[in-house]
Amino acid sequence: MTRLHDVGTVRCFGFVIVMVVALTGCGEDLPRFPSTPRDLGLECTTSASDADGSAGSAEAIGCEAGEVCLQGRCYAECASDGDCSAAEQCRGGACVARTMPRPDMGPPDLGMPDLCAGVMCSESSAPFCDPRTGDCIECRTSDDCGAAAPVCDVAFGVCRAFVPAQCAPCKIDADCRGAIGTFDARCVQRDVPFERVCIALCGSDGSCPQGTACDTASNRCLPRIGSCTTFFAASQRRACATDGDCAPRGATPDDFLFPMSCRANVCAAPCATSVECFDAAQSCDAMFCTP
Repeated sequence: MTRLHDVGTVRCFGFVIVMVVALTGCGEDLPRFPSTPRDLGLECTTSASDADGSAGSAEAIGCEAGEVCLQGRCYAECASDGDCSAAEQCRGGACVARTMPRPDMGPPDLGMPDLCAGVMCSESSAPFCDPRTGDCIECRTSDDCGAAAPVCDVAFGVCRAFVPAQCAPCKIDADCRGAIGTFDARCVQRDVPFERVCIALCGSDGSCPQGTACDTASNRCLPRIGSCTTFFAASQRRACATDGDCAPRGATPDDFLFPMSCRANVCAAPCATSVECFDAAQSCDAMFCTP
């Protein structure tokens, strides 16, 4: 048994020696295979002209249209942070993971802020918040008023006794019947300016009460200048302390507030000529109707 084992060992060594000699003799004839590249997980490459590696300076090979190749990865192309998602930022022309807070971390713009948020109107005389100004007011509609002053002058948020007249605050159409002589009138809710008032309908010949003109689009007789609220306050010679007492709440000189309309503590109607005045006996003096 020992001899057989020795013979086998000799034969194996001999085979190895023969193979080594054979391979040595081949020299440069041995086949050469390219080395297998290591998988670097690269998504893309750039053309040779992109030597500086900057985004967008050369074609990104392996990326979709609208993407750029940076360090072997495809990123969405961008010009500013607005082109990227909330979790990304625009750097070097590409949307990359955000490392800094967004410039505006607040909620989306939902329009005008709620001026009544957090306002507590506890006074019984002014229990409601006016969404236009954030002030506490007596009423929002006539349903908030009592029998003594049943009509809400919504332009001011104040309950008043009803006066049958052009531009007077009202609740329903019935309040305005016969209020303006022979003219038919309606209780009209207006948003600009904000008011709910009696407005006469234009006559068949286009005629209107003194100081108003026919608006052909609505067939209503409207003040030639300003709001019905100012027109009515002036016609009633309402007492005032400021110009704001003669205009809808929250009005400004850019819309329906007329500077110096509170004259000698009485509301006056603005005018360009005497035809804007609510009384034919008035004249236009210094841009306001005077007796």
